[in-house]
Amino acid sequence: MKLTNIALAFATIFITLHPFTSHASEETAVNVEAYDKDVEPFKSVGSVLDEQISAYFRSIKASPGLPSATGKTYYSATQTVSVSPESPDFPKALQIAFDKAFNNARAEFIFDRFGRETSKTYAELYENGNSDRDTFNPEMCEKSKLESIYDKIIALAESELDKALEDNGVDPVAFKSTPETARKDLFIDKSIETISRRANGEIVGILPVKSFYAIDTKGTPKVGVVMVHAPELVNVANDIRLGKTPSLRGKKPGKPVSTYVNLPESELIANFGPRLVFDEQNRPVILAYAQWNSAYQGNDSRQSERSRDAAFKKADMQASQLITEFLSGKLSQQSELIAGEYIHRYIETDCKNQTEQEKSTLIDEYASKLKITASAKVSGSTVIKKWSLMNKYGGETIGVIRAWTPELSDLIQEISTKQHKSKVNSSSGDLDPEESW
Repeated sequence: MKLTNIALAFATIFITLHPFTSHASEETAVNVEAYDKDVEPFKSVGSVLDEQISAYFRSIKASPGLPSATGKTYYSATQTVSVSPESPDFPKALQIAFDKAFNNARAEFIFDRFGRETSKTYAELYENGNSDRDTFNPEMCEKSKLESIYDKIIALAESELDKALEDNGVDPVAFKSTPETARKDLFIDKSIETISRRANGEIVGILPVKSFYAIDTKGTPKVGVVMVHAPELVNVANDIRLGKTPSLRGKKPGKPVSTYVNLPESELIANFGPRLVFDEQNRPVILAYAQWNSAYQGNDSRQSERSRDAAFKKADMQASQLITEFLSGKLSQQSELIAGEYIHRYIETDCKNQTEQEKSTLIDEYASKLKITASAKVSGSTVIKKWSLMNKYGGETIGVIRAWTPELSDLIQEISTKQHKSKVNSSSGDLDPEESW
């Protein structure tokens, strides 16, 4: 009986402890998994984009900055988006980030083709190894008779000043300046390099061929772009600017323009800038993708609609600008880098105390200015799609697709020609516009 009770007690204890043992094992596994996740190497959004862009270059068998066998030259650039995806201004920040990345890629192209670089280096080395290097000229702390008289006059004036300060609640001691000091240089090592770059040139015929977007685990968003420059694209731009139908044709029948337009908004939101495609007749069509967002975040429905209308207009202006820059853009850039170090060791004294000090400064300064101008009479472009998309944070992206097509260009030129002939052949009499229909 006693043995049975002992066995039963043991069994009870075992059954009681077993669930805790299993739970402890699960808890340990969870902790280990969480620990493994915590110690995983952090991959920045920049490295993610760099990997994506490198993979793209490998897929097209091209090297950035080097002309291919067909004369095409590719460049890439990235840009961090200035706000987080939770911000209501994220859509416009995304558009601005793409513009900056595209501009940086074009600026690199212009410098490689037309750039000029100058550099200068300034170095200075000084050391005071004298045995009396920590001895100051005694005259510095001695005063002449005239100086003593002058000091008394100053002291009298200061006493009057102190009284005036005290009457107005100001501490004279705190008000007085620090004592005059003297400095003796012991060691100076200065090395400063200045590099200046300047470049001016045309960005006609440059198009983005691929845009990238990534966000890292810390919530930092970044965009990237790969652009291409090719002689054929320059010819297309020149033909359109001169009002001629481009002679460039695709190697095989292309897709209807609607194929690039009737896409889900979730795909359109990842497209930026101008693109060159070919329609069913193998004729080139320029598509420009741009987006913005409504600036109004309140509850007034009328103001909300007015703000959305303004966002559509802003997005359209962005798209139109990109087409104009493709046709006649000019870019100028200047940048300056100043780098180096400055080490200064010296002894400083105020006639009462003497200290030896050293200051070391790393110099790292960079400044850049970029300017793009474009002016072209573009006939044959129109907005072919407006779209909008709400994100999970409640922000709305407003998008526009503008297209230049040979058909529309031909139609506009035909109408313009007929109107010109009509004006030449019409009489000079006054006509009611409605009666002349």
